[in-house]
Amino acid sequence: MDNDLNKPFLVEKQKNRSPIIKIILVISGAACLILALCVVWFTMNNEPRQVDEDAIYVPAIMPSESYDPNSLSDQYGLITYKGKVYIRSGTKISREEAKSIRGDKLGRTTLGWNSGVGPFGKELTTNIGELDIFTVRGYDRGFRIMIYQEFDGGKIWAEFYECLNGMKVRNGADVFDQMKIIGHVQSAKWEALESWDYDKHEYKKFRPDKNLTRFLKSLRDAKPIKQEVVQEQGVFENGEQKFIYIKLEDGSEVSLRLFKDGNYVYYPVYYVASVGLFYKMDQAAFDSLWNRLV
Repeated sequence: MDNDLNKPFLVEKQKNRSPIIKIILVISGAACLILALCVVWFTMNNEPRQVDEDAIYVPAIMPSESYDPNSLSDQYGLITYKGKVYIRSGTKISREEAKSIRGDKLGRTTLGWNSGVGPFGKELTTNIGELDIFTVRGYDRGFRIMIYQEFDGGKIWAEFYECLNGMKVRNGADVFDQMKIIGHVQSAKWEALESWDYDKHEYKKFRPDKNLTRFLKSLRDAKPIKQEVVQEQGVFENGEQKFIYIKLEDGSEVSLRLFKDGNYVYYPVYYVASVGLFYKMDQAAFDSLWNRLV
């Protein structure tokens, strides 16, 4: 009978303990979860990071806070758009063909430090003037945009600006696939070093045949080489250099510099400072084109 009398008391006691036990279990579970998350975070942040030894980075140029004639950023035409820095491209477009490739208008630039209004930072800012900026038909606006300006008398100013600033480059495809060269070549010409050096513009046309296609496909797979490494080899002092100009179906013209010594191909990124991308080509693919340029 004593046992029967104690039953309500025991049940009530168990009921009183139940919330406390639940709280303890919740706290214990939360502590275990926090501990597990800490272990995961520590593991992720202390694992050896894989280094891509074959990749190089295009030197990044950022707009100056104020005008500085010794700053590289003040020696280039720069456009900032959606947080990216675009620099005048080595790829050309003629005035006659610029209108057909012009895309949607992004807006009109505002001046940066040139106007005294302060540093870059607005949606469309530049250091070269108030200009109309457009997308380029067929190209990603994250890679290429263009200046297009019409003046009285029908004159047109058109230039491409590209965002390679600070880009990680692992092979030729990272850059040249964005230009959409393969399968879209309309014509090609080349120029000797002496003509280029003295602005003679002595161009010779050559047919864009299987040798050029082989060359361009090999260029996609070519690995980039640090510019200082190539310069130490003295390739710029070697006279065996040729320039090729590849005109695409949309009217854009891509220029490449070929160095026989080392089978290098050079694409200019920043003209003023002679900063560009060097690629080490497969010798057979390189020679198949080089030997045709006579």
